[in-house]
Amino acid sequence: MRKLIWCSLVAFGAGIASAAGATVSDDATVAYEGGRLSMSNAVMRLDFALEGGLRRMSWLDRRSDHELFPQPVPDFTLQVNGSTWASDDGEWDVAEPVSTLLQHGEIETRVTLARDGIEVQRVYVFHPGISLVRGYLNIRNRGRESHRIETPPIAQLATGLNRASLFWMSGAECFGDSWLMREEPLGVEQRVFDSYDAPPMS
Repeated sequence: MRKLIWCSLVAFGAGIASAAGATVSDDATVAYEGGRLSMSNAVMRLDFALEGGLRRMSWLDRRSDHELFPQPVPDFTLQVNGSTWASDDGEWDVAEPVSTLLQHGEIETRVTLARDGIEVQRVYVFHPGISLVRGYLNIRNRGRESHRIETPPIAQLATGLNRASLFWMSGAECFGDSWLMREEPLGVEQRVFDSYDAPPMS
């Protein structure tokens, strides 16, 4: 079974930002050219297209040459005022990505998309040497009208794998089932996670 690790975390740091070209840290490179964004290191490569939106084109395991995406997929979807907005539906204004080198060698990349008064900033934090990519969304209303945004996703991933696993740590309190790393198989059905879910053994 292949293991995928996906985290959502806000990262803080200081560095020099670049809007085009390449940002390099150890074996990690984030490069942007001609509407294509790539993040690569010795173990993986993640590619995006930024034409009218943001689309994930490829996620390659460089050790096995295995492609995790059977086909290109939207980077995110939002439910806005009852309608589904996909990040790659061609309706977005997209700014050039900006990459910043953080304190511990991570490369933070921000892609800003705008549509009908709503601004979505997609943030990725890419690490040298490992297959860990951290990501989150900043969503802002830049217009005068109110909008209803429902259930924004933490992560959405379509792969060619028969099975995948989510690794997560339970609890942040001092009781018997806290601070344990757990593995949960992921299937085709939707899985909803809530911070108030009881740990499995409680």
